[in-house]
Amino acid sequence: MPTSDYTPADTLRPATPAGYQSPRPFRYPPLVILGLVSVLVPVAAVVFGGILWYAQGTALDAVFSVDETATGITFTLASGLVAVTCIGTIVAATVLHELVHGLAYRWFGYDVSYGVAPQLGAFYVAAFH
Repeated sequence: MPTSDYTPADTLRPATPAGYQSPRPFRYPPLVILGLVSVLVPVAAVVFGGILWYAQGTALDAVFSVDETATGITFTLASGLVAVTCIGTIVAATVLHELVHGLAYRWFGYDVSYGVAPQLGAFYVAAFH
C-alpha cells in the first residue's frame, strides 16, 4: 500500500487568502481569566443585585399596577415602557458585546472596524487586512 503525506485535517484548514497573515492559535491565559472572574463576579453581583432591588421597589410600580374594583381586580401593564426598556437593553448589550471584541482585537494589535450588516440583522466588529 502506498503512503501519502495527506492528512484529513489538511482539508479542514482553508488556504490563507493573499494579503492576510497566517492564522495563529489563540488561547486565554488561565491567570488572566481567573483574575477577571475574581473581579467581575463580585462587581456583577453588586450591580445586578442593585438592579433587582430597584426593580422590586419603584421600577415594578411603574410597570405594573393592580387595582381592586367593586367587581374584581384589574391588572395593568405599561407595555410601551416594557418595549422601550427591552429594546434599550438589547442595544446596550450589543454595543458592549462588540466593544469587548474590539478591545480584544486591539490588544493583539489589529486595526478594528465596527459596522452593521442589515442583510444579516447584525452588528459586527472586524479586523480587516
